[in-house]
Amino acid sequence: MIRFIFLILLSFFYANYSTPASDFPALIKSGEIYLDKWQVKEASQIADRAIELAGSPNDKGRAFYMKSQVEFYKGRYREAVKYGKEAYALYRDKEVGDFLDYISKVAETGEKFKEVKTELFIIRYIHPKDSILPVYAQRTLEKAYYEIGSD
Repeated sequence: MIRFIFLILLSFFYANYSTPASDFPALIKSGEIYLDKWQVKEASQIADRAIELAGSPNDKGRAFYMKSQVEFYKGRYREAVKYGKEAYALYRDKEVGDFLDYISKVAETGEKFKEVKTELFIIRYIHPKDSILPVYAQRTLEKAYYEIGSD
């Protein structure tokens, strides 16, 4: 009986967590869909899995590009640049290069940001005059989240 349960659990794990290398494009596409929907946690898991599964340098570069985008969405700009550089070294695509240029500039500016964390959001600003904005943004964002989020 214990062997039977173990085999069932093992097959469940294998079915849910293994992806053949031939499914790599579908994996990347699913990560892009998550990013488009701002489902960053899910996209992050997909990006990590894609990095593990990538066989060719081209695939590895695409996986690092997705990881770079995920880190950027998380507001972790230095990490985004690190993965962006790895992506561009392996996958010399214009889109990746343009993104790397952009996030590099944001990373330089991002170190100057002040942060206000709410229950659901992180609101960043640079100019001291903008320090009043998080108060209003918090109310508006959280109300929108509850009103629109259920849709």
